[in-house]
Amino acid sequence: MIVEVVACQGPQKTALKISIKKASQAASQSVRIVTEIHGQEHTLLSSLPIINGTTTGIKSYLRGIKWLGTHPVYAFILYLPLMLASLFLYYGWGFLEAIDSSIQSWALFNKPSVYWVWLWYICKWLLYALVRGLAFISSILVANILWAPVYEYVSSVIEKEITGKEAPSFTWKKQLLLILEEAKKVVFILVVSVVVALIPMVNILAFLVTAFLVGWDFFDYVPARHGLSFAERRKLAVSNFLPIMGLGIWLVIPFIQFFIYPLGIAGGTILSLEKMEYKLN
Repeated sequence: MIVEVVACQGPQKTALKISIKKASQAASQSVRIVTEIHGQEHTLLSSLPIINGTTTGIKSYLRGIKWLGTHPVYAFILYLPLMLASLFLYYGWGFLEAIDSSIQSWALFNKPSVYWVWLWYICKWLLYALVRGLAFISSILVANILWAPVYEYVSSVIEKEITGKEAPSFTWKKQLLLILEEAKKVVFILVVSVVVALIPMVNILAFLVTAFLVGWDFFDYVPARHGLSFAERRKLAVSNFLPIMGLGIWLVIPFIQFFIYPLGIAGGTILSLEKMEYKLN
């Protein structure tokens, strides 16, 4: 706004001062109202459970990355499973290419008339991306079964630094049981993901279901370390569905998931420690 100042004397000068003062007060009041409205909108959005819960998980992954940035040795250790995962992915991808037409004929509905053919093509490409995403996740999950003791070690280091207390120690026997538990969990994750992906129309939501299940894989290390049974850990995960799904969204992004997946243990541990604070105390 440009204000043109002219020479005024007497009543005109007084009237000009009053006008400027009123304009300033009106502008200040407008700014205050706009600020309050913006603040109310921000508060409303952040108070929505689905947004607040999901963003909590998304931020947990970033906090884990920040922690690993200050502890690069552990980041290097976490990337070692990618060598195993690459081998599994190589053979798994070839198998998927061989049965791709069978998967699409089974999971997709019949190609409709010209008016709805666009929906059929959308579902077809979503299914294609989902199956390839599952191939990536499957290869990494299988590698994670063998690498579970290393993830457990990194998770326990993070727990000690955050809580200031020693995490429960693992004997060789417990390490073997951990691998068996991880195998059971991986089978559960893969079965549910595949079943959801093969249900027509429902498979559109498979991305979010898979994100939750994959996020749970890393969220679960802390409660498992503290002796919770599989049923108790599953109940804890369901009660924190949105934060875990937010964490897992990072881990199911097609193609780049292969490189960012192993780092999820840091964010999963941080999120789990916060959600289990009442149990740890």
